[in-house]
Amino acid sequence: MISMKHFCAGLATSAALLVPCLTMANAIFYADHLVLCDDFDDGTSGHAELLGGASIQNGQVYFSKGVNTGEKVKYAQAYLDHIGTDGITWVHDFKKGESPDAPNAPAWMLNVNTTGGQAGARLQNDQVSLRAASPGGFHGGGSIDAAYHRIAYTIRPTGDGKMEADVYLDGTPAGTSNPFDPVSVTSDGYIGASYSSWEYRFSDAYIDNVMIFNTGMTHAQVAGIPTTCSGIVPEPSTMLLGCGLAAALAGLRRRR
Repeated sequence: MISMKHFCAGLATSAALLVPCLTMANAIFYADHLVLCDDFDDGTSGHAELLGGASIQNGQVYFSKGVNTGEKVKYAQAYLDHIGTDGITWVHDFKKGESPDAPNAPAWMLNVNTTGGQAGARLQNDQVSLRAASPGGFHGGGSIDAAYHRIAYTIRPTGDGKMEADVYLDGTPAGTSNPFDPVSVTSDGYIGASYSSWEYRFSDAYIDNVMIFNTGMTHAQVAGIPTTCSGIVPEPSTMLLGCGLAAALAGLRRRR
């Protein structure tokens, strides 16, 4: 009869061996739902259109220092019109500099118009407070300092025919909207400006690692989004080898 000690040791070993398989499953989830991923590391704008003088510097999009400069990044409506019944998740890294550049308007970190109203996240006039907008109303909170921070925004179904929006700061939930009816996108999406194209308020700011997914993620899924585009899809040979080894050893242990 197998002892409890050996039984527990076997469980621990099997769990450790299966970690590569679970990692692969998570990677496949993100890869399957990925619409675009721009890290700007090759010095090009990828899927983005840089407008008003926004530029790529050291593998990041840079918004120059100044007042109401008019710089923004545009993502075509086709990349964003995935809300449907499954929702959408948009994430990027953000370093604020002196944004917003003036006290009379916020700086939009992402913004798109939908059939139910605007949806996105912004830095408030005090230059530190995070807030989000959605068809379910304004929501969210949290403070942003001068370091890089990851901003995520998701719209997802609630299971009762409604949807809700969440904003995240560094992977942590920062506010949930009121429920709202399903919506569809009606405009291009912008980083650095509102969908109406008049609020340009980034100053000495950077954006990096922009990702759009065609599903509204749970809190845990948002927290697990890889930090860079290269982390979305693992090397197939490495992951398959790890899973194959786990399966083989698990089978060997069972035969004993």
